[in-house]
Amino acid sequence: MSKFSGSHRCVHVPAHVPDVVPAQACATCNTTENRRFCLTCGHVGCCDSLGAHAKAHAEATGHWVISALPLSRLSFVWCYKCDDYVIGPADHPAVLAAATSA
Repeated sequence: MSKFSGSHRCVHVPAHVPDVVPAQACATCNTTENRRFCLTCGHVGCCDSLGAHAKAHAEATGHWVISALPLSRLSFVWCYKCDDYVIGPADHPAVLAAATSA
């Protein structure tokens, strides 16, 4: 099964994504690689394989759901609380809305 199958319905996915332009770098370490966008507040952190600052933000705030940057139809959506991909990237309305407004 594809990791983007969208079979997991997550209760942590926010109804609306913040209306902000994602930062170009991780807010903590300033890396521009493998950035993750908080779908609750718009915070940008780096992935677990770098500094895990997106995960640290999620654990500190309870903002569990992130999307890979840049936001697009190819962006994956991940829930740190569920430890799983939550929905296919082409179907996630919050990601699509943010991608078209950015």
